[in-house]
Amino acid sequence: MTLARPGDFVISFANTEINDIGVVRSEATTAAKPVEYDDDGNAWNNIGWMLPVRWHSLDAPVRPQSIIAELAPELPEKYSPIRAVNGYGNQTAYLASVSEALLDVVLRHCSDEDRTALQTLRQDTYPSDPIGTTEDVIEKSINDDDDLSASEKDSLVKARRGQGQFKQSVIDIEGRCRLSGVEDVRYLIGSHILPWRACRTATERLDGNNGLLLCPNADRLFDRGLISFKDDGTVLVKAEVSDEILDQLGFPGLRSRNVGSFSEGQKKYLAFHRELYEF
Repeated sequence: MTLARPGDFVISFANTEINDIGVVRSEATTAAKPVEYDDDGNAWNNIGWMLPVRWHSLDAPVRPQSIIAELAPELPEKYSPIRAVNGYGNQTAYLASVSEALLDVVLRHCSDEDRTALQTLRQDTYPSDPIGTTEDVIEKSINDDDDLSASEKDSLVKARRGQGQFKQSVIDIEGRCRLSGVEDVRYLIGSHILPWRACRTATERLDGNNGLLLCPNADRLFDRGLISFKDDGTVLVKAEVSDEILDQLGFPGLRSRNVGSFSEGQKKYLAFHRELYEF
């Protein structure tokens, strides 16, 4: 999921047929497991990756069984989504990377209209802020939820931006930015540890223990999973963030810093954060 880039094609293969081909709109972002999965998704983590895709339904399905002689040479040797011997699906491969050559074989068996439509999708403008796009969808679902009162909706939407009731709950626990030391809360953001978009419940979105008070630069690094913290306060920094960038952002020597230990409630959310961003 995290390797996909805007403009990549995605092939949907189900019930022995390819009925839909999509185009990736933006890079994958962290998100909560869809509530529609209910008990069917019990084997999966509640937090995972969401890849925005614009789908196109084919005029007529492509059946790998009927073109397996062309497909077989292009199938990956490991984790192939399709069995080379008969064109049936491989149940052990849920998501697989395939080559441009395999895609070309599939497209050759699509109609001219389908190929034109897919190229048009690929040329469309893609969102520059996948996180913002994901959160816009969640915010709309909150505003459309008739089971929530107006004040509940307001609190949840403000929490997305690190404001309102959520920020006050974080202030009661933190009081200052852990990295910059700034205490004037007017200049700080109530930053979710478990991202707002990945929270499964309103309680998680409003829980003060699920937050840190951070200045904008620190919030940006933390929300993108570029930094995190151990339970004892040791700062963790991704290798891709250079010391030069940290200096320019106002955090010299960040890799060797300790910002103080966290509450038991915060430690629970920090464990999610470290796992989510693979620290």
